[in-house]
Amino acid sequence: MAPSQDPDHYIKLQLDSNNQSFIFELTYEGRNTICNQTLSEANAYSIVVYNESTSLQCRLLEDEKSKPQKGKATLRFVNAYSRDLNFTLGGEEFGTVDANYGSSTYKIVTRGHYQGICEDGAIKYPVDLGLLDFGAAYTIITDVVPEESRLKIWKTEDIRANTVHIAWQIPQYVLMSAGEVMFSITGVEFSYSQAPINMKAVLQSGWLLTVAFGNIIVVIVAKSAFLEQWEEFVLFACLLIAVCIIFSIMAYHYTYVDSGELAKPAKDAEEEIAPSPPYADEPLDAVYKQTSM
Repeated sequence: MAPSQDPDHYIKLQLDSNNQSFIFELTYEGRNTICNQTLSEANAYSIVVYNESTSLQCRLLEDEKSKPQKGKATLRFVNAYSRDLNFTLGGEEFGTVDANYGSSTYKIVTRGHYQGICEDGAIKYPVDLGLLDFGAAYTIITDVVPEESRLKIWKTEDIRANTVHIAWQIPQYVLMSAGEVMFSITGVEFSYSQAPINMKAVLQSGWLLTVAFGNIIVVIVAKSAFLEQWEEFVLFACLLIAVCIIFSIMAYHYTYVDSGELAKPAKDAEEEIAPSPPYADEPLDAVYKQTSM
């Protein structure tokens, strides 16, 4: 592995007891070292290998093993510099992190782009971590380069961020389209066929008005922000069930009207208007052409 590189995955070790000592043989640039560490069951660890004078040293860090709840992120700082450093990120104090790969505790933050400050005594270095994503756990390894007056940063993921494949949207769109076809189109057809001739446009407007009221309810619930998202979905599902029950009762007692019967009175009214009799042919007296001189 390259310097400051994190492995892609953890390796599981079988323990014979709750705590067990392990001997790790480490090699870097042709140099070998033996690392003795004691591991506890059901925990996740990282072994940091670093140079100290002319020899390799190792340090055991306990990693976060569970995802943060509610889509938040968690992170810690590891100080690779030879002096203690103090970190502040987005108003969150991580405190002083010991030198030579000391580690801060994990802190939970909301998803977002973060910038902070690293303090080396009176010297301050900007810290730009970029995006801390949903459900991820990060280890931020930092090292000061005094010659360049800057801070080197490596961001590694102990737990990967939440991801959902885009294909999961296909069943949702299929169900939504099927519901739209079965509910909206049939509703428009019902309001048109059951309305009198002179009220068809009015009842169709009333049907579309109910859609507008439903959108207003969604806007009020979503923008009020007094419910969690899953609670909003439960609320809408309960409202839908209640509406289905009410519509079922109304449909059971409703007397359907034949659209042909609604159009019949208008036809009858047209038939009642008797056509005017044709004009009778009347003979015209013959008029002879005369010329006066």
